[in-house]
Amino acid sequence: MASGSARAMWKREWMAMIRASVEADTWGQVLEATEGYEDLSRSIMAKSDSAEVPARDRASLNRLAALVTMRAQQLRQTEPPKILAADMSRLIPVFEKLFTSEEAIVPRDLCALDDGSKSPSVARGSETQTSAPEGATSTTGYLLPAPLPSAAGGAVLSIRIDRIGLKDAQEYINPFIAISVYDSVGAKVEAQQHTPFATELRPNYVMFGNTVHIQTSLQRLRQTRAAVFFEFIHYKPKKKYQSTRCWTFMEMDEIETASETVLELYAKPTDIKRKKVRLFSVKPLYLHLHVSVNS
Repeated sequence: MASGSARAMWKREWMAMIRASVEADTWGQVLEATEGYEDLSRSIMAKSDSAEVPARDRASLNRLAALVTMRAQQLRQTEPPKILAADMSRLIPVFEKLFTSEEAIVPRDLCALDDGSKSPSVARGSETQTSAPEGATSTTGYLLPAPLPSAAGGAVLSIRIDRIGLKDAQEYINPFIAISVYDSVGAKVEAQQHTPFATELRPNYVMFGNTVHIQTSLQRLRQTRAAVFFEFIHYKPKKKYQSTRCWTFMEMDEIETASETVLELYAKPTDIKRKKVRLFSVKPLYLHLHVSVNS
């Protein structure tokens, strides 16, 4: 377990970085602000997946990294930004609450900047579940907008998650898919995203129909031999926590210009280094995707 002094050091580093970046942003120093936000996001992502980070803070760190990344990307674009320097200053109190007894909660309106969609219901036979049980993720999910290739530094991937095949598909409560990107040594490349809860539970299939936009250029993903990971997660009401049922990943040599893709499913735990991979089932069960390259 990381010592309190180590976490305090991380927090001091992040506080200094967010304050300096916001100050540069406020004064219109675009280059300094952009680089500061990008450095902050990389620093957060390098530590947020560590077992040393409390679970409650990990979710907040992923959200913070995504928001500062979004601001950095928008500073490189000419379109009107969705998130402003004033919004970034509102994240400073969130950073201050990290690793304390207070929960570091990102303001709701900032969380909604990149989705803004209404909460879909989950159909299960004749039942409809519209509210998440305690401990479940937001029904709106967390999916980032597509970056401009010029801002990302090259062509970028968009992945539509169609459905996942499971023999007990209609038994899951509030299922969703978490999407992460890790390089060949297991380092996180960008902030995790996750779909809303599934739109429908059919016999043998959990239906999604959501598109995730990878924020890192395809060129950089190939250079670092990165892979996109997909984890199927559901809620266990008796134990009151979310559990990963199975997972899979897509390597960059599987990418074509546009293609329908099926990925076989693997048994947990998720192995981000891709060395201990076991099939989830002998049955022909897959994650069904449509992958496109935007340049």
